[in-house]
Parts: sequence; structure tokens; C-alpha cells
Amino acid sequence: MLQKIIIINNPNEINIKRIKQLKAELLLRDFKQIKFKDEVTAKLRKNNIRFFVYNNAKLLVKYKTNLLYISSYNRCSYKHLKLVNKKIFILGGAHNAIEINRKINQGCDAILLSRVFETKEKKGFLDINKFNYLANIYPVDFYALGGINQNNIKKIKNSTRSKGICVMSAYKDLQFKF
Repeated sequence: MLQKIIIINNPNEINIKRIKQLKAELLLRDFKQIKFKDEVTAKLRKNNIRFFVYNNAKLLVKYKTNLLYISSYNRCSYKHLKLVNKKIFILGGAHNAIEINRKINQGCDAILLSRVFETKEKKGFLDINKFNYLANIYPVDFYALGGINQNNIKKIKNSTRSKGICVMSAYKDLQFKF
């Protein structure tokens, strides 16, 4: 079964019932910008929703999570975290082979590789074949992100070496199911 992650830019978009319905974990982007971090994370913990902190290892302890996401532009090493707590899971964002290598060297357990499909917001995408090629030549797990919707999700489930699926816009579509 594929792991499911929902990426949210705005804490006002958090719908606990929907997240639980989808049986997904949450990645709060721009976590530093969230004004009510304590209230948001307490609500997530109360509802047993696992969540990634964004680009800040210190917040792992404060918010009692072992999930860290490091964005593609973050170049800090996080290998030392594994010495302190072997249960920490580090997911790194990447768009190409150079960034994948950087994330592996930073200590990432898995790579969030984007954009698998075309999106309205950004130009360029990998496609299923390039995603599979990159996923097969590196010794880490990969998660698919970008342009995923109800029409193409089966392509990921049936034809990729993806460990998980991450969505942003599809989360808002109430018809969407992983």
C-alpha cells in the first residue's frame, strides 16, 4: 500500500476529517510562517495525524514528531539526526538527478520527486518514464508529486516504483481518493 502525504501551504486548509478519511500524513509547508504552530500541531496530535516539520530539525522535539521534510533548496546536512534518534524519517524534495544526489548526501531516507505530471502552475514535468528511471537508479524510496489527480493516479499506482503519493491541489477536490 502506498503511503499518502498531503502538502498544505495554509493551515486554514487543514480539514481533519478529510485527512483522516484519506488516511494521510500531513506536510505543512512554510511551517515557519504559521502563526499558531502550537495550536495546529496539538490539534494534529490529538487526532493522531502524523505530520512533517518543514526545514527545521529543532522543531522535531518541540512538536513531538519524527518526520522531517527538507526542501530542494535546503543544503544543510541532517545525517547527524540519525545518531540521536534512529526513528527520524527524513524526506527530501528534488526535481532532478543533481538534487537527488544532494538529498541522499544530506541523509534523506526518501525523495519527494516532482513534478511527475504537467501542472497549470509550473512549466516542465518528468513523466512516468523519467520518474521510474530516476527511482530505479538510486538506493532510496521515492514519492511522486505534481499534477496528480483522479485521472492519472492509477498510472502511479500501476507503473512506478513509488513508495508513496503526495498531493496538493487534489486534496481540495472532495471527489479525489488515493
